[in-house]
Amino acid sequence: MNVSTFKKDVIDAAATQKEVNLTTFGRKTGKPSDVTIWITTDGDHLYIRSGQGMRRQWPQNLLARGEGVLHLRDMDLKVKPRRVTDPAEARASSELIPAEQ
Repeated sequence: MNVSTFKKDVIDAAATQKEVNLTTFGRKTGKPSDVTIWITTDGDHLYIRSGQGMRRQWPQNLLARGEGVLHLRDMDLKVKPRRVTDPAEARASSELIPAEQ
């Protein structure tokens, strides 16, 4: 998923962190739920990934609700997800993730 475009300070913060917390909201209940996720950036966008793709609840909730809160350093950022479906873009975002993750 590509999570919008952010200012330079947010991109710089994301570039120094491998994992961050994300709050999503239940599709039916609306209850908040926190998950630790991998994050990467291409210098313009933030990308987050689910290790099990759409089988996990948090990406389903994030897409269904169309919003979440990314907790990055001391910032709580409202995010609007965009599911990456283009194979070339998905490969390019995958290549941004360091091999040790």
